[in-house]
Amino acid sequence: STCKRVNVPGANSLQLAFSPRCELAEGDVLQIFADEQKTKPLTAALTSTPARTKWPMSLHVPGPCIYIAMTREKKESANRSQRASDSKKSPGAWGYSVKVSGIVRCDPLAWTSPLAHTCAWMV
Repeated sequence: STCKRVNVPGANSLQLAFSPRCELAEGDVLQIFADEQKTKPLTAALTSTPARTKWPMSLHVPGPCIYIAMTREKKESANRSQRASDSKKSPGAWGYSVKVSGIVRCDPLAWTSPLAHTCAWMV
């Protein structure tokens, strides 16, 4: 299991754009969480199944920080040598790629706040 922290300081939310080539080996699961303990999921589990489930092209999640976790479903028959032979059988299962962009929502009248303080001091 691996977990990557993605942080975009100052962002109110994050836009995630997945590559159309995303595909995981059988048994691999990718999920996005709001916390490092992985108790607050932001997405459903993303997998590649024999039915070739399509990945979302883009997701909008609250930010500024997310955790992208890659895990392997537990199966008694799943071991390292089995995984190695599985990857040779399915050369298209190369992983995932996601571009994360921070979205900052600004108050359109925010520039008036310093002006109001300046005018108040002038009186």
